[in-house]
Amino acid sequence: MSRNTFQIALIIGLLIANILLVSFLWLGRNHHFRDIENRPRNAVIEKLGFDDAQIAQYDQLIATHRQQIHQNDSLMLLQKEQLYAYLNKTPNTAAVDSLTTEMGILQKNTEKIHFQHFMDIKNICTPEQLPKFELFTQEINRIFSSKPPKK
Repeated sequence: MSRNTFQIALIIGLLIANILLVSFLWLGRNHHFRDIENRPRNAVIEKLGFDDAQIAQYDQLIATHRQQIHQNDSLMLLQKEQLYAYLNKTPNTAAVDSLTTEMGILQKNTEKIHFQHFMDIKNICTPEQLPKFELFTQEINRIFSSKPPKK
């Protein structure tokens, strides 16, 4: 094999390896995000031992919960935009206080929405699943944290 042939084969091999690596990373990343999105859902189903009917109810609860949180987050974003607009103006202390108070109320509402969501989950549990739910409540922060657990 001549030196030119060897170099061409090496270049083609490296090109194929790069394409495979990029493809793996790209496809793996999308799969990883889907898993992250469904991880809490799947953990609840597994830990509580939901049957198919309960899974259907739970999926409906998730849809309702996401809609409520989205609405509340949208309101919070509007409040933040108004608040941060004061960074380029002479701050109006009363307006800033009012906005931060409203933001506190929205955060309180977010926590109430989350709490009600877990009460709704509890309500679809059978009496046999309630002890599992009590154990599950001790793990809620870890399961539903937006940050992955530390290894």
